[in-house]
Amino acid sequence: MSSVVLKITEGTREQLDNLAHITGKPKDTVLLEVVETGLKNYQTTPTKGVKALLDLAQWAEEHHITGPSDLSTNHNKYAWGE
Repeated sequence: MSSVVLKITEGTREQLDNLAHITGKPKDTVLLEVVETGLKNYQTTPTKGVKALLDLAQWAEEHHITGPSDLSTNHNKYAWGE
């Protein structure tokens, strides 16, 4: 397991202390559980560019559009006509 130094506000520290006291768990265990729970629930908002690419990929899947099977090896041929 890795260690991380984290600066928190006094209010957050008090909440952490309270949770540790109420649950009877060590503060580091409570903090780890809070972080893991938060990460599971955290939703990122894609940028407009990422959203456009995701929408394009979804559209291509819905319409059964595929590229050439040798695209990874012949990408220069398709991109630049080489």
